[in-house]
This record gives sequence, structure tokens and C-alpha cells, in this order.
Amino acid sequence: MTSHDSILAEAESALREANLRFAAEHPGESPGRQPVHTVYGGAQLFAADSVPKLGAIALRAMDQYAPDAGTLGKAVGISDHPALTTIDERVREKLKREPIEDFRIDFEDGYGNRPDAEEDHHCNAVAAEVAKGMKAATLSPFIGMRVKPLNEEHVRAFLSQIMEFELAGVVRYTHYSMMIFGYNRIPIVSWFQTEATESLTHAQQAGEMITRLGGHPSLAIGPLLETHAHDIGQILRETLQAEHVALDLYLKLLELVAGKNVALEEYARGLIEQEEAHIDEIDKMLRKPGEVEQSKEAREYD
Repeated sequence: MTSHDSILAEAESALREANLRFAAEHPGESPGRQPVHTVYGGAQLFAADSVPKLGAIALRAMDQYAPDAGTLGKAVGISDHPALTTIDERVREKLKREPIEDFRIDFEDGYGNRPDAEEDHHCNAVAAEVAKGMKAATLSPFIGMRVKPLNEEHVRAFLSQIMEFELAGVVRYTHYSMMIFGYNRIPIVSWFQTEATESLTHAQQAGEMITRLGGHPSLAIGPLLETHAHDIGQILRETLQAEHVALDLYLKLLELVAGKNVALEEYARGLIEQEEAHIDEIDKMLRKPGEVEQSKEAREYD
């Protein structure tokens, strides 16, 4: 064995385990049946009998434009094929028996942009039609869905809205902390200062998500309302309202990214949990000592 052979054998030995593992995980094309074509159809149009209906349309077109084997052969350039009659028969039989091998229910280009409620309705309708087609044996041998990818531009705009709202919260809670008077001032001031710091953290997190998606964080802040009503009860009621707005923003973000981006989904879920905890805290602060039921103010927002 030459030195070259020795080096080659050593390299092959080092790679053998990795190569075997890769081959096991990626065995190549399946030896089973694979579809010869795929048809995409808008989800809003899908029905249990879509496949046989499309087959019937194809047969009518064939009857109109290629009513016999000779016309078919001329149309596709195989007029001299010795098995032309058999080909014509098999094409017609295929269109009757299995006109589509792989059908993709399209929620992307073939569906377009629609309101969430309408899209949810079509998702439920598609599920019902697929179940119906399975029972009636009218589905294609292969079937699946094509879904929209994450709309990063829309998500960036929504994250900007969240960032601006949270930055407004920094100002709002800092202002509230300065307007607390009375015997219980010190712990309540400290609580609002903590809320201001947390709002800043939330704004920073939203900004980081924006840049992660290739966007540019906003320099604006959300709207601020000065009511000049500064008793502690009124301040807490305004705070409760702001927390519900924040919760709604994060719930909408979760709906926007669910199933499309794990990091954004977990980010939204974490903030939803925090906002719900804040709402519970404020609710308890608004209750009178000894009350165990939810406060009137909290019930009004539920």
C-alpha cells in the first residue's frame, strides 16, 4: 500500500460513520409510487368531487377536440405510433378513473388575501370536504395543502405598532408614578416604575424582532392620553385599559405568525402570558379588601 492509499483509507474510515448515518436519514427517492403531475386549485373552490369534475371537463374537451385516436395522434404528434388506439383508450380510461394524481389545495396564490374570518371558514370547509371525499373515494391518490408563508412586511409593521405602544407605556407609567400621593405612595410608585422598565424591555424586544426580520425600528411612540384624573383608582383603571390593549396586540400577533415562525410564536405567547398576569394584578388592586370576585372594571373588559 502506498502512502497515498494509506491516507485515502484513513479518510474513508473517518467518513464512513457519517456517510452511513447520512444515507440512512436520506435514502433518496421512495421506491413507492410517485405522482406524475400535480394540480393546484384554490381552497375556496375545493369540494369532495373536485377531482372527478375536473376529469369530466377533460373528457368533454377530448371529445370535442380529439374525438378519435387519429385526431389525438395528430394533435400530440404521434400519428404513426403503432399503439395509437390503445393510447387513446388508456387516456380516456385514466381520465374517468384517476384524472389527477396529486391535488394541492391552494391557500396561497390561488387563494389570495382574504379576511381572517373568511379564511377560517374555508379551512373548516376544506376539512369537511376532504373527509367527505375520503368516504366517497373521490380524492386523488396524493393530496396536500399549499399555505401562505410568513408575510414579513405585515409582521414588521405590526411589531412596529407594538414597539410604539410599549414606548408610550414607558412614558405613561413614569407619569403615573409621579402622580401617586397618600399613605400607600411608596409601594405603588415602585410598582409603576417597574411597569415602566418592563414596557421599555418589551419595546426593545419588539425592536429586536423587527431587525431580525430585516426591518428598521420606528422612532415614533404610540398615543398618550392625559385625563388629568389622578386619583389612584382612576390611574389603575386607565392602566387596566392599556394592559387590555397590549394583550389584544399580542393576541393578534400570535394569530399572524402561528404555524409560520416558531420564534415569533413563542415570543407572542410569552408576552400574552405577561399581559394576562398584569391584568390579574391590577384587577386585585382594584378590589376592596376581602373581595374575592373579579372587580367590576376587570369584568367590563372581558
